[in-house]
Amino acid sequence: MSANKRASNAVAWSKHKPRLRDEKYKAICKVIGDTLYDVRHELGMSQEEAAAIAEIDRTYPSLMERGLRQPTLTVFVHYIRALKADPPKVLARLVKELDAQDLGFTSE
Repeated sequence: MSANKRASNAVAWSKHKPRLRDEKYKAICKVIGDTLYDVRHELGMSQEEAAAIAEIDRTYPSLMERGLRQPTLTVFVHYIRALKADPPKVLARLVKELDAQDLGFTSE
């Protein structure tokens, strides 16, 4: 594929990509990262150990915990299971924290 074609595809993609880099989105990413960090620390596991058990790149836990990467639900659940934590409990904890900071998605 030529460089012009790749650039054209990138521009086309950016027009359709959601504009999620606002302050609320960043705050949500931070809550997700903080939750993952807290769970991992409560279980006394290093990022390297967690990555090895989850069979993901060793840098990914750090990126998730700092809010620089947002895992898919599948990766999130796989990672939580690798930490030997209960995914439904961790998700409930995450939703509770999002709601506490008025970042949740629940309607009243």
